[in-house]
Parts: sequence; structure tokens; C-alpha cells
Amino acid sequence: MVDLSFVRKDIVPQRAAPLSEAGIVGWFRKNMFSDIPNTILTIIVLYFIISVLSSILPWVFFSNMVFWIFN
Repeated sequence: MVDLSFVRKDIVPQRAAPLSEAGIVGWFRKNMFSDIPNTILTIIVLYFIISVLSSILPWVFFSNMVFWIFN
């Protein structure tokens, strides 16, 4: 029988993890876009949050300005 084992003699330096696996991009891919239902739900929730914020934020910032102008 032939011995096919290999033992490394020097240590290979560590490399940084790929961006698709580490950081915020990796977290989003793993948690928000891991499969089709999560992707669809993420897109629906983001659309809902954007639509609500686009309605609320102008009211929050500009309603006090109108009060100050007319008083």
C-alpha cells in the first residue's frame, strides 16, 4: 500500500475572510437573503419601512416650521 499522507512543514499565513462572508454584507446575505422566502420578506418589509418613513419624516421636520412661521 502506498502512503499518501502529507504533513505541512511551514505555517501558511492567515488571509482575511471574503467580503461575501464577513462584515455587514456577509451578515445580510446570511440572515436576510439566505433563501427565497427571506428575500421576499426582506423586500416587503423594506418597502413598508420606506413608505412609512417617507410619509412621517416630512411631517416631523416641517410641521414645526409652519407653526413658527405663522405665530
